[in-house]
Amino acid sequence: GWSGACSGTSSGCTVVMSADKSLGALFNLVPRARIGATAYGTLSSACLAVTAGQTIEIKALSFIGNLTLNRGLNITLRGGYADNYSGQTGYTELDGVLTVSSGTVTLDRIVVK
Repeated sequence: GWSGACSGTSSGCTVVMSADKSLGALFNLVPRARIGATAYGTLSSACLAVTAGQTIEIKALSFIGNLTLNRGLNITLRGGYADNYSGQTGYTELDGVLTVSSGTVTLDRIVVK
């Protein structure tokens, strides 16, 4: 939430500057993917952190953009997870190009458009 010249948890804050003011913001990461218990805000950041043999669990969302896997790793992308990762309730969409230039990837409940 907001602190200082703003308060609350709304998505925006407007401050009129008539003197020196301070403002703080603290918001929790909304994880889109995870590796084990470690959450990542983007699928790309999870792909950069994954190591050989690991599985990236991905929420049932639509990701727009291209994804390139070029680190020579054997990994699994497992999609369709509910918000709390309690199980696979749907599918994850990759709306772009998935390129695997080295290594291998296993897709589970991933739709590449």
